[in-house]
Amino acid sequence: MANPYHRLDDEGKEYPFLSASELDDSQRKLRRYLREHRQELWAQPEESLGQATERVFNLVENGLIKTQAARWSSLVEFSYKRRGINYFFVKRWPHRATLHSDITSMLKNRVGRAGKSGRPAYLACATLAALLKVDTMKVVDLLANYRRKLGLTNRKSSRTEGA
Repeated sequence: MANPYHRLDDEGKEYPFLSASELDDSQRKLRRYLREHRQELWAQPEESLGQATERVFNLVENGLIKTQAARWSSLVEFSYKRRGINYFFVKRWPHRATLHSDITSMLKNRVGRAGKSGRPAYLACATLAALLKVDTMKVVDLLANYRRKLGLTNRKSSRTEGA
């Protein structure tokens, strides 16, 4: 998948395109973080939809900080100290409205088949889609196809080994 905001990592690797494997790794990291905070992915009592959307958006940004799931994007900045990473922040978010819209849809339970895997998985895909400037369903479908092929490959190799 094309990465419109690619960057060089610390080892000099550039990410103009992301492989399905790299996207899968990023989605799994962010989904794991969001799963730990799953109670926060619902509107809280006496909280407006706008407040809930902004709170969940901030949770997503914190997830990107903690997991470094988007190291391939120039939309994020890393600052290093002697003992590893001191802080990491989202530099700019040109597609903030897109992610806000996806969060609002999630809070209203209007995500269709993209939400079939649960809120953490949906929100991780929506976040990566916003960073890649593509539709959420494109990320969902790409990952589903990649994982389906990976599963078939693993089953075939295990059958061969047993023979």
